[in-house]
Amino acid sequence: MKQIKILDCTLRDGGYYNNWQFSEQNANKYLKKIYLSGVDVVEIGFNFFKHNNDYGNFAFVDNEFIKKKLIKSKKTELAVMINASDFDLIKGKYKSYLNKKFKSKKLFFSIIRVACHYKDIHKTIKYLKYLKYLGYKICLNLMQINNVKKKELINCLNSIKKNKCVDVFYFADSFGNLKPKDVKRICDIISKNWNKEFGLHSHDNCGLALKNCIQAYHSGATWIDGTIQGMGRGAGNVTTENLLKYFSKSKYKLYPLLDVSKKYFLKLKKRYKWGKSNFYKVAAKYNIHPTYIQELQKDSRYTKKEIINSINNLKRINAKSFDPKKLENMFFDNKLFQGKWNANKWCEDRSILLIGQGKSLKNNTILEKIKNYILINKCLVISVNINKYIPRELIDIYISVNENRIIVDNLLYEHLNKPIIIPKNKLKEFTKVTKKLKLLDYGVKHLQNKFEVKDYYTTIPHNQSFAYAIGAVIAGEAKNIMLAGFDGFDKKHLNQIEMEKTLHLIKKSNPNLNLQSITKNSYSIKTVK
Repeated sequence: MKQIKILDCTLRDGGYYNNWQFSEQNANKYLKKIYLSGVDVVEIGFNFFKHNNDYGNFAFVDNEFIKKKLIKSKKTELAVMINASDFDLIKGKYKSYLNKKFKSKKLFFSIIRVACHYKDIHKTIKYLKYLKYLGYKICLNLMQINNVKKKELINCLNSIKKNKCVDVFYFADSFGNLKPKDVKRICDIISKNWNKEFGLHSHDNCGLALKNCIQAYHSGATWIDGTIQGMGRGAGNVTTENLLKYFSKSKYKLYPLLDVSKKYFLKLKKRYKWGKSNFYKVAAKYNIHPTYIQELQKDSRYTKKEIINSINNLKRINAKSFDPKKLENMFFDNKLFQGKWNANKWCEDRSILLIGQGKSLKNNTILEKIKNYILINKCLVISVNINKYIPRELIDIYISVNENRIIVDNLLYEHLNKPIIIPKNKLKEFTKVTKKLKLLDYGVKHLQNKFEVKDYYTTIPHNQSFAYAIGAVIAGEAKNIMLAGFDGFDKKHLNQIEMEKTLHLIKKSNPNLNLQSITKNSYSIKTVK
């Protein structure tokens, strides 16, 4: 049997939880320990072709970054991953673009892995060939293997073999729903139709990641991926620790990793809460991309019942692939952003109480405080999404815009006897629901780094119901806006960072707006008694 090669991709796959915002100091501590463990390859991160201000340096790794910022090792190879979909951005001038990105007198990473769906294989080959020409070892990572038929897999292998553009073939258990017998069947097909090394990238949605890796190895795979503490997209991966333990008779040592695993990555796991769960298991059964579950689970405001409701709704739509805009585009056409309801002066000179979903509202004392505030100030009460804590008789109107929340709440809409402000276009997947709603069709447009209010729509920087609600109220020319139940998150939580950016843009475009809260919060919003 061939020599095993373990690839650790913690900084790459783990970045789906912290937007690849690992500090250079922590990254180097990790690298120092991972080198000592004897791991063969470390995948440093992605190289996304399109810049995103919310992403850290490990989303845009190149030779220069590794050269200047990271510890190197003579024994351990470094790798970077590219999404094949990014090649669509450079169709015309791909050679000059790839030269600029990856051509270097000295290669500080030697491997490029390209993550690709079967439907994109043939158009990706010319890019693989050129990257190989630039001197890199090329790994092709075929995603969502459970959706690839035997004939398609053979066609893929024959095509890359004919074009001599791939050194290592990978298959990815993207939904984490493969069983060892499935892994053996796939490995047998690859072994018969591929004469080079191949490997497995496993996910742990059903708790079978380690068993699948062991089966892959015994079925001919020689490259196996892992991550520290299993940190990775959705439920995460097989842990590098378990791989090192299982293959310890080879050349690997577990003990150098234990310190950084427990002191750094375990803390991250407690913060971001990745790992196998019943939600991921159910999602895997229905080929629902695990990142939808990740997005729902990371928000503590969603109950278990609400997440199950969301999964049941996602079953009805094509949820096999995920990108930050896919769900939004599935429900909403950004070109048709203007609503039919004119929000101008709809709440003119009214005092508004905007209520969020914070868990502080569970507290009876705080709940009484809110009730008294409503009675004394005779304000218009607007619930951002369906509120679990405030009695419905105290709410005058509802408002929502975020697709995750719409998926959670849509079954509750038909029982509302109050109006709801929501872009009608975002309910196109729920046509039966819209017939029963008292719907105020106020539009929304999504543009990064912009907040702007118009009579028929609001432009918001992030897909937040809070920003949309503020826009609708500003359009309505309310006298003042008070908040309750917007508790906030930890300072480093992505939702917290996103909210602070939104607040900055709201205040910048409306300098006279004085947002205050009658409940405590961790945002830059003043709390009043």
